[in-house]
Amino acid sequence: GASDIYEREGFSSMIKHILAGDIDTVFANDQHRLERSPIQRAQILMLFRDYDITQYYKSGLVGDSPEDDLLGDIMSPVGAYHIKVSKIKTREKLIENAKKGLAIGVNPYGYKTDDKGYLVIDKQEAEIVKDIYKRSLAGTGAGKIADYLNDSKILTRRSQIGKKPKSKWTPYMVINIIKNTINYGQRKYGELMIPIEPIIDKVTFDNAQKNLRVNSNWKDKP
Repeated sequence: GASDIYEREGFSSMIKHILAGDIDTVFANDQHRLERSPIQRAQILMLFRDYDITQYYKSGLVGDSPEDDLLGDIMSPVGAYHIKVSKIKTREKLIENAKKGLAIGVNPYGYKTDDKGYLVIDKQEAEIVKDIYKRSLAGTGAGKIADYLNDSKILTRRSQIGKKPKSKWTPYMVINIIKNTINYGQRKYGELMIPIEPIIDKVTFDNAQKNLRVNSNWKDKP
């Protein structure tokens, strides 16, 4: 994105090496790969000139004449414009895909991506989701449900996708499943509510919401 260069992970690493004197030359495909806004351009120029960094684009050596600076200054807001347009188009495409029922990002527990890319019910996980609602409605608190899932060696979504192999179920993970409207057939994407095949019915969902403040004295996060 067009954030401050110090907020960009790759840049932070490069800056550390520049400050340490490990880097004296920087290569980039073009100006917009290196900086994406006039603010970033000013930061980069100051940094590179303070530390005498030679800069190359795919087209060749980047000069520091007044003419080179002017051209770079003109192109910088153009790059920022293209970034904004790209973000808008990407979001529009994601919304379009969500409306079509395609999977986007990490799937909610109880659902999976089929071989055509659509978000569909995972029958095995759906049974676990149903069990969570059943236990909650029976008066079992989120903490005890989480303990049960851990004792039963049921993997969390984070464990399944490898982000946190040793991830354990927590009360809030359980609460998030109970509160997720997708389970009664309403997939939330941004401000949209998109119909999808449900795991439970709306009555079960509504009753579970009423129990949340009762079971384990659970309270909403601030």
